[in-house]
Amino acid sequence: MIDYALTHADEVDAILVWSFSRFSRNNVDAALYKQRLRRKGIDVISVTEPVSHGCEGELAEGILDLFNAYLPKVLARDCMRGVREAARRGFYPLSTRPYGYDRVKTKDGRATRYKLVPKPDEAAVVRRIFHLYVVERKGAKDIANLLNAEGLRTSTGKPWTVNRVLAILSNPIYIGTLEIHFTSPNAWYLSEEDR
Repeated sequence: MIDYALTHADEVDAILVWSFSRFSRNNVDAALYKQRLRRKGIDVISVTEPVSHGCEGELAEGILDLFNAYLPKVLARDCMRGVREAARRGFYPLSTRPYGYDRVKTKDGRATRYKLVPKPDEAAVVRRIFHLYVVERKGAKDIANLLNAEGLRTSTGKPWTVNRVLAILSNPIYIGTLEIHFTSPNAWYLSEEDR
């Protein structure tokens, strides 16, 4: 949109956004792009946050851009804190389940939460994968081939692959550690002792 507006400045007078947060949630980017656009005579106008022209309007717009950069960080921090607290209390805060477990709905006061409970048929396959790898010293390719030859499938019904076997072997959930990556490289770890 910005590239189009800059290359077609003779056709574009303004960019309308619902709010300045829809233009950018990075206050530095917002300031730089708005400056580039204004040099070409293009205004950025918020439908829900009208600001006047002049120095007061620039101040108000700058404050809104700072707030728009700040708010997602606060929400992410609060979300992380909630997920961490739920995990510390023994609940499983993710929407997908690891192979070998069922996500079982449970009540926590008025809130619905989930716990991981071993799924017997899949848990047996997980134990077998570790046994084949650690005790029998088989590689991931041999393990995948063996499981497929026996007609076993992943939780999605697909054949086993090297990557799927390696994902199980490298997932710390199988040793009692929950690892959650909110955004790379930020991650936190919750060991059995923390629960």
